[in-house]
Amino acid sequence: TRTKGFRARILAASPKTDSILDKVAGSLLSQVEVKRVDAPPPAIGLVADVRAKLLAGDIAGALAPVAALPADQQALLKPFTDAVAARAAALEALRKIEGDALAATGRKG
Repeated sequence: TRTKGFRARILAASPKTDSILDKVAGSLLSQVEVKRVDAPPPAIGLVADVRAKLLAGDIAGALAPVAALPADQQALLKPFTDAVAARAAALEALRKIEGDALAATGRKG
């Protein structure tokens, strides 16, 4: 990645010594990650976030990161978002059926 290349250039330009300062500087440089402020989120992070929210039952939360993507990327994910929306509608219908069944049971007793 760009960060590794940046770190390698800095380390190559610095003299090779084994001083404590060099070790600390090398350690600190290994902890630095340079990213563009306007860069889109990495796909792996986005997928992990969506997956975690789906597993937690947060369907609306799972669709939010997808809705924040550019339109062309949203279009690529349309089959997925349609399937998630259909699942949400089915779950809502199931909740309504359960509620109606519980209400009917309560009236009989």
